[in-house]
Amino acid sequence: MLIRSARGIPPSFALLLAFLVFLGWQLSQGTSHDEQPPPPPPPAPAPVEPEQKPHEEEQKPPRLAVITFVTEQRSYLHLSLKNKDHYSRRHGYDFITDYEQHSATGNPVFWKFNMIERLVKTGKYDWIWWVDFDTLVTNTDIAVHGIIDEELQSAKNADEIDYIFTHDCNGLNLGSFAVRAHERSLDFIRRALELHSTSESNHYSEQDAMVELMKDKPYSDRFIVAPQSKLNAFPEEIKCYENDDGKWEPGKFIIHFAGAWAHVKGDDPTGQLMNNPVIYLSRQHAINHAKITPETTAALSRFIDNATKPSTNSPVLPATLVHIVDAKSNVLFSHGSSLDTLPTSSSIAIIQSLTKIIGAIAYMQLVERGLVTLDDPTTITDFLPELAAKKVLTGYDTDPEPGKKEWRFEDRNGDITARMLLNHTYGGGHTYFNKLLLEYIQDLGEDVWAKTNEATDPYGVLLASPLLWQPGTHTNYGQGLDWIAVLIERISKKSLQAYLQENIFDPLGLKEIGLEPAFGGAVTVLPGNTGKFWPRKMRSGEEFVALDPVEPEIVNRDDAFPQGEYHTGCLGTGLVASAGDYAHLVSLLLPQNSGVDPASGYRVLSAESVREIVSPQLPEHLRNDSRSLPVSDAFHILLPVDLSSQYLDPEGSYGLGCGVQGADRVLERGGKGRRGGTSLLDLVSALPDTAGWGPPVSNETMLDGVPFAPYSKADKLGRMADWTEGKDRERGGRQQYGNRNYRDQQVYGANQQTNPFAIQAAEEEATFSVVDNTRTSARGRGFGRGGGTVFRGRGGARGGQAQRGGRGTFQRVGGRGGNQYDNRGGRGGRGGRRFGWRDDKPQRNRDASVQVKPEWEVKEEIDFSRLSKLNLDTHEGEDIDKYGFLYYYDRSYDKQPGAKTSERRLNVLDRAAYNVTTSSDPVLQELADKDEATVFATDNVLSMLMCATKSVYSWDLVFTKKNNKVFIDKRDGSSLDMVTVNENAADAPLEISEGNKDSINSPGALMLEATHINNVFPLQVVSESETNKVSMPHEHPFYNEEVETDPPASKAYRYRRFDLSLDKDEEPLHLVVRTELDAVVKNNINGEDQYLTIKALNEFDNKAQGAGGALDWRTKLASQRGAVLATEMKNNSCKLARWTVQSILAKADTMKLGFVSRTNPKNNNDHVILGVLTNKPRDFAAQMALNLNNGWAIVRTIVDMVLRMDEGKYVLVKDPNKSLLRLYSVPLHTFEEEDAEEMQAPAEDDDE
Repeated sequence: MLIRSARGIPPSFALLLAFLVFLGWQLSQGTSHDEQPPPPPPPAPAPVEPEQKPHEEEQKPPRLAVITFVTEQRSYLHLSLKNKDHYSRRHGYDFITDYEQHSATGNPVFWKFNMIERLVKTGKYDWIWWVDFDTLVTNTDIAVHGIIDEELQSAKNADEIDYIFTHDCNGLNLGSFAVRAHERSLDFIRRALELHSTSESNHYSEQDAMVELMKDKPYSDRFIVAPQSKLNAFPEEIKCYENDDGKWEPGKFIIHFAGAWAHVKGDDPTGQLMNNPVIYLSRQHAINHAKITPETTAALSRFIDNATKPSTNSPVLPATLVHIVDAKSNVLFSHGSSLDTLPTSSSIAIIQSLTKIIGAIAYMQLVERGLVTLDDPTTITDFLPELAAKKVLTGYDTDPEPGKKEWRFEDRNGDITARMLLNHTYGGGHTYFNKLLLEYIQDLGEDVWAKTNEATDPYGVLLASPLLWQPGTHTNYGQGLDWIAVLIERISKKSLQAYLQENIFDPLGLKEIGLEPAFGGAVTVLPGNTGKFWPRKMRSGEEFVALDPVEPEIVNRDDAFPQGEYHTGCLGTGLVASAGDYAHLVSLLLPQNSGVDPASGYRVLSAESVREIVSPQLPEHLRNDSRSLPVSDAFHILLPVDLSSQYLDPEGSYGLGCGVQGADRVLERGGKGRRGGTSLLDLVSALPDTAGWGPPVSNETMLDGVPFAPYSKADKLGRMADWTEGKDRERGGRQQYGNRNYRDQQVYGANQQTNPFAIQAAEEEATFSVVDNTRTSARGRGFGRGGGTVFRGRGGARGGQAQRGGRGTFQRVGGRGGNQYDNRGGRGGRGGRRFGWRDDKPQRNRDASVQVKPEWEVKEEIDFSRLSKLNLDTHEGEDIDKYGFLYYYDRSYDKQPGAKTSERRLNVLDRAAYNVTTSSDPVLQELADKDEATVFATDNVLSMLMCATKSVYSWDLVFTKKNNKVFIDKRDGSSLDMVTVNENAADAPLEISEGNKDSINSPGALMLEATHINNVFPLQVVSESETNKVSMPHEHPFYNEEVETDPPASKAYRYRRFDLSLDKDEEPLHLVVRTELDAVVKNNINGEDQYLTIKALNEFDNKAQGAGGALDWRTKLASQRGAVLATEMKNNSCKLARWTVQSILAKADTMKLGFVSRTNPKNNNDHVILGVLTNKPRDFAAQMALNLNNGWAIVRTIVDMVLRMDEGKYVLVKDPNKSLLRLYSVPLHTFEEEDAEEMQAPAEDDDE
């Protein structure tokens, strides 16, 4: 980011500016190596004479120590320490940090007292500045001793002041304060420590203790409260200022991220906020807001235009484009200049070496999926045997025969890893930079030399080139990323272009980007292009000569790919792209985004992978050794993509596929290119002093005297009125499903009074009618405890017996009130709920999934921000037993997803399926009697708990503690039995409004439809026959053939045990969960059976409100599969996360994901299957950034709460309108009275 001279540039802008200036330099180079004089730097601003002051005796600054402590590993550990160390070195302070516990209280906040006392006793210092670890100095020009002097000058009793504090909105804040190194100061902190007590009745925090003491003399006269902005400013996201002056702004001394967890969602809130401000440590100031003043825009445009004006005494750029975006991909500045056609952000350019970063992104995706590794050498030996077999070229001896060279080699000693390929330490080189390698390739003859053109045969380059050093001993800018390209193709079994298109370009919606071999002549169809690639030009005397790039050819080599015939694109220098698309792609690596596309929310990489890419990778002894041999034409080259890492390595290093540079180095060298020239720092310094970056000086809230509220593009807009729907559409979800003879609405809570998705009018309840509660209550066997569901075809029988237990021998085991664990039958839930926008103020509040009664007592309130920070590393569980059977999956459904020929009608089959809750499962009861675990659950309820922080709609779980065991249940007819639709969409489906009770696209109707699809889809995609059946060791635990008239659905129940124990636990804490599998399939390679889970996404109407920007599946599923799936991940992240967790819990080998669409968008009764995608559950979890350890930690946290309470019944409820869970203590009979009422209801006739 540009500012006035000597002000900082944020990584997002420095990165793109460096890239585009570098690109302009590349376009001007051609193949010429003639020396040319560098252009003169821009005129420097006139020096300003310093103001003459009378001579004063120089005073030495006070001796000062900067101190902090670290309690645990954090993502910002290196940045925070580097920041404070750099600042202290600049001003001659001692910087002291500690990691050890130093307080008998065990409370880390008191450790600072001990550190201060130890330093005071040394007698080395006059003042000590304590600063919390979650702070950053953002203006290193300001000396903290200067702040101390200013504050003391304003005090009448300066010599008696021992402490300089600041206040935030809550009063005293000890995140940053100064203390005089004097025995008198120690008395204060010792007294504060004495006030602290471990008893609940008399407990002081360190701040409370100090405040208590400062009320009375002598301590009330020994401190000053400085302005918060001077010593302890807070960022905008943490709105806890003593007054407006406490808000951090560019140029202020320090920023403190106090309590970030309460204001920012995510696993690392402080780290996220800390990476938002752009920190430049060498005399640069931090800038946070992205806004360019008109003066800066004009000055930068003039500078760019001047760079392309013809000149007789200096080289000029034939074409230049500067395109600046912020972390959200908003275009802040874009200006092109040329001798000919003006380039735009859509003009296609040859990206050359900046391609490498794309290779790193692609490879790290494979690492996340567990297909490859960074450091295991078997990845190279297994998939790149020709590289593993290479020897090291050491030199040559001249043969007596003229011109003949005898080349010397030695065997390779160390292993080669993929990390070495990505950070240029694998031992290889490039003919363009290594003279020895160039001579060797030329000596092989013209035939070989002709094959070393990366544009026509990149694989030939790799085959011909030996190693130049032993792996890991030198760094050299080589062909490592080209080997990575081969590796990606062999692992993914796709061409490189196809892989990038499917996994990166399509999901991000990038259209003006691709590899040269893939584009070829097709590049002409891209916007802003005149027929070929944007031509490079070289200077020839007074004129420029255009150099059209070689049109790439597809080379088919017999020896190229033993595992598949694919052409390798070149990842070293093979990309072509527009500046707009390239900037969009690279912005994913900025700390603010950490792998997530700011436009769509699609996660391309995990935050861990992004940190790996941009972190310095070279060992100390190799860091400054990137040019170990003479290059063919010695010159300084710009490292590809000058990413300014959050680690701010001052010497520079290689990351993975990119250069990692300190901020100063980017400013000083960025853009100079091979011949020197103008750097970014020169360019910034040339701007007028009045040109700045940041928000306007004033924050007006008046327009022509009228107050107004700021508007953000992220604000949600709702309908003021909707005249498109009339009152004549009275067919409800019940009737619609009745038309398909879908008999199990009672299973999903069709009882309109108890259905959580029932219509709840805002007016009097008497103004609308509901379905008769008596008739619907016994309509069919429900998905309640022990309940079964039969899926009937059209015209099939309906009705049946009332709810019953599972197997006949286990019906109502022990009766109510016995030693069993809450053996209730399945019934509909109580209370309705509405659904609106996530994290927004809904126009009408959603209702809770269960009615909270007056006698319920709130025991705990847990905010999602607290839950999201938890982590518990839980090992893979163990099988206890298996029940049921599975049919084999029909592979024909996997063919060509999205193709017209692959479409099949969704059929409704008559099968009995069960969704028995935990306490009514006879197997779990038996395991409880045997003390196999402490906690018992089903995958249905456990997945909801583990994915709680992703949920928007309300839900509830019932916890029963009895005999020191905990059973986690769903209520009968619970919302957990429903499949949500677009729950997480920014514009989620709207409520059923008055007069539109039966809209097929309302949340309730969509859930009924999705639930129906997910019940019948798994039945259709299996081949039902006794020969295609795999039986588990035990029979189906719930099916009773003597009573049931329909065959059971393909289902296996896997009872598994997980260890949730902590090191501090005296007794192990085990959890047993019943998981479900839907089918089995033969492995094509080893013939072993692999277990599957089968789920289905459903498309209703991509043009309707609530569709969440979904693509048309019929036209896009085949060609843009990745984009379709990415949209679903965004709109249905909670649902997909739950399905993924259920698959992992069941230890399923594969998760099949069907895509089912309405035959007609206006008809929700008929559907077609468009295709099925296959995913490995853990790979899918990584792609979604699903943190299983966080899920297990949430389970352990809630279970611990229940275990600490008395035996009884508890209900955990997700607040319908807040990111909050509440745990209620409820009477033991809760929900059982409702069950009894429904059991007494008369049954309905079967043939209605």
